[in-house]
Amino acid sequence: MARPSVKPRAEALGQLWRLYLHFVGVPSPKGFALIEVMVALMVTMIFVSITMQMFVTAAFLRSKADQYNQAYNWIQEDYEGVVNKASQYEAGSVPFSPLCSATNPANGLAATFLSDAVNGLGGTTVTLGPKPIAGKTFTLTRVGDYATSDNPYKLLKLKYTVTATDGSLIAADLSTEVVLYAGLRCP
Repeated sequence: MARPSVKPRAEALGQLWRLYLHFVGVPSPKGFALIEVMVALMVTMIFVSITMQMFVTAAFLRSKADQYNQAYNWIQEDYEGVVNKASQYEAGSVPFSPLCSATNPANGLAATFLSDAVNGLGGTTVTLGPKPIAGKTFTLTRVGDYATSDNPYKLLKLKYTVTATDGSLIAADLSTEVVLYAGLRCP
């Protein structure tokens, strides 16, 4: 007599085991449950939205940095022109400028350089522009002051501000000082 096959018994035991797991509450290993798919989609969406927000923020900061950089380049161009004028102001006075003997800061080198319309800056406040920077129009304002500098006779304090023409945005703000070279030869 032939012995019965072991295979049908193993299949029956496997079915019985799956039936037991189903009643106990263990999920079937055949696929994902709906809740698992929903959780995976939520995690993916959160990751994608955070990544997109990072890209948007990076683009915004890059635009602001470009605007800031162009504004400071504009300030630097004007400042170099002021320094060039300051180096040549009263340079021909030998052995030194008669303005070196001023007893009042309003008659000193810095004050006369600031007010001299021909060889100096031509006034306390100068506005340059408008100039387009990164999609907006800006103006550069330079304010010169000798009275608040460390040496009001030979040192000129400059304050630069680059603002949008509509007044909504300050792109750059800088304060610096200029030494008049003729003042270095004063006794």
